[in-house]
Amino acid sequence: MFEDFDDDVLVEVMLVDSVIDDRSSKALVIFIPHGDPREFGQAPLAPALVPASWFGGLMPVSIFLDIPTDAAALAPSWESDVDGVTHTDEIKAGLGEELAARWRANKRPIATTKAYVARCFRLAPQNLLSIGLDAVEALETGRFSKAARSRIATFCELMSRHLDSLQAESEKPE
Repeated sequence: MFEDFDDDVLVEVMLVDSVIDDRSSKALVIFIPHGDPREFGQAPLAPALVPASWFGGLMPVSIFLDIPTDAAALAPSWESDVDGVTHTDEIKAGLGEELAARWRANKRPIATTKAYVARCFRLAPQNLLSIGLDAVEALETGRFSKAARSRIATFCELMSRHLDSLQAESEKPE
């Protein structure tokens, strides 16, 4: 089946379906040569039924793609020179709303926003982490499209409200 291919042609084996019966397990696969199949004088390869153990023994594509085993490696890194904030008193009240207003007015308080985001990011609730990461990415790359400015402003504003609620909770008498 592969005799017409050069030795340096990479052939991907893609699982289409698996068949398990009383006697054995098989995999229906298609073979995808990387490169132009016409260049090698080979007609497109038809799907084939192979033993499941043979398919299971193949090298996973992740070896070639360098896919990380930990999802944390995919998140943008945030190099902050601000020590971790553990309490809301350490962040100026209303600063997030002030920054949001400035971003929405097409101003770019980049340094102040970076410091604010760095100080309050660890206190962000789970539902704000995604938008916070978008804000961090925009601040780090320096690309401030209309959508990026809106995400930065939204994160600052929502984070300010969240900090206010944490502050109010801590001040409640027990």
